[in-house]
Amino acid sequence: MHQTSPVEISIRQAHTCDRNRIIQLHSESIRQLCTADYTPTQIQALLKDKKVYGTKSWGDVVLVAEYGEKIVGFSAFMRGTISAMYVHPEWTRQGIGQRLLQAVEREAIFRRWQWLFVKASVTAVPFYQACGYQILHSTQMRVARREWVPCVDMQKQLVAMASQKRSPSRQTESCWQVVQLCLVGLIILVAIAKVMQCFLPR
Repeated sequence: MHQTSPVEISIRQAHTCDRNRIIQLHSESIRQLCTADYTPTQIQALLKDKKVYGTKSWGDVVLVAEYGEKIVGFSAFMRGTISAMYVHPEWTRQGIGQRLLQAVEREAIFRRWQWLFVKASVTAVPFYQACGYQILHSTQMRVARREWVPCVDMQKQLVAMASQKRSPSRQTESCWQVVQLCLVGLIILVAIAKVMQCFLPR
């Protein structure tokens, strides 16, 4: 396992020229990380399915995590759903997946999605739960047009996250309103003092 600091990993939009490297990472991740939760037949079906469809089914937004010029993870988002989230087996447990997920969530908030959904692999369920996603129910999906594999539908509410990000500006606005009221009060006091001076004996 490679050890890096968060600063060394950059997140960017994927380019067309990244396609083959993303597909290779995708396959290596499935082959090495999912063996405890899926049978060899299911894994082969998943690999065949990804080879056939490739990037076509990933989504509107595809992001990659990069260390230098090496792609170490990628995520994808399409119409309120996370369609891909993978980290290279040699780069797991270093916060890369969390950063990719946060980047996807920011994209979803920017596009005004209130909820984010994911059909998570059994392997990925603990990761999503640690990031605030809730289990809806266990289900299956058909891959390679013949093999059914277990997965879990999960969701996360993004509205609260957006509100929290806006709260500092609201606090600033409230402080400015207090300052304005104080200034108005001060002006009124000065005016009253001037009026009173007119009635004082000279």
